[in-house]
Amino acid sequence: MIHNLIRNAIQASEPGAAIDVQLERTRLPVRRPLSHGELPSGAYARIRVSDTGRGMDEATRARIFEPFFTTRPAGTGLGLATAFEFVDEQGGAFDVRSAPDVGSAFEVWLPVHPEVAPGVAAAGGTVMIVGAARSALQDDEETLAALGYEPIGYTDPDAALAALRAEPGRFDLLIVENRPSDSLGLTFARRAARIAERPIVLSLSAADVVRPEVLSAVPIVDVAHRPWRSNALGLTLRRHVGAEARSAPPRRTVAEDRATPH
Repeated sequence: MIHNLIRNAIQASEPGAAIDVQLERTRLPVRRPLSHGELPSGAYARIRVSDTGRGMDEATRARIFEPFFTTRPAGTGLGLATAFEFVDEQGGAFDVRSAPDVGSAFEVWLPVHPEVAPGVAAAGGTVMIVGAARSALQDDEETLAALGYEPIGYTDPDAALAALRAEPGRFDLLIVENRPSDSLGLTFARRAARIAERPIVLSLSAADVVRPEVLSAVPIVDVAHRPWRSNALGLTLRRHVGAEARSAPPRRTVAEDRATPH
């Protein structure tokens, strides 16, 4: 999330211009409305990323957190949308100030929680992402990092297979992009499954459908539909990586699960 805000600030500024990043702990004595959300009283971490770049008008500010809305020709419009979803899930909010030719300041307010009790496992693990378009790969990595995982992305399937052969124990899970036009993702998943026994999640567009028998033959343990929603993706990853996966019954593929009477 912070990386995304800093990257946006750099892209909105002249080359070499300074980006200001601040972090402080603060307490709200009463409920406070922000530009994008409202916070109850309590302790918060306030992260502020500001620039003196081209800024935004009121119409643009109103849409910055909409999925797929972007002002950059090469942008995906998912970076800020994913950041907003993550902050909202944590009970936080954004406060955004901006004006044309003046610059922008993005404040992220996150509630301060007590430390995790001993013995409670946090999310974690190394996730390989394969096949995403280069323009979307960085956003995918930021989404996984926000969920507490170490993402390593590859746009070249052959390079990903080489990395898997070199260190088969390095990756805890693979997310493989599959496009209905070529099904290269399924081909990669079959080859990867022969190299390392790691859970494989197939990433599909919302309109794409793969037959259960195909998923079972690969095998695929789960499916994540785009656009990714971080809460749903987090649940998917925890089913197959970390403490929850270790304490769960043996893995079943998506197809096996659908074939079992409930």
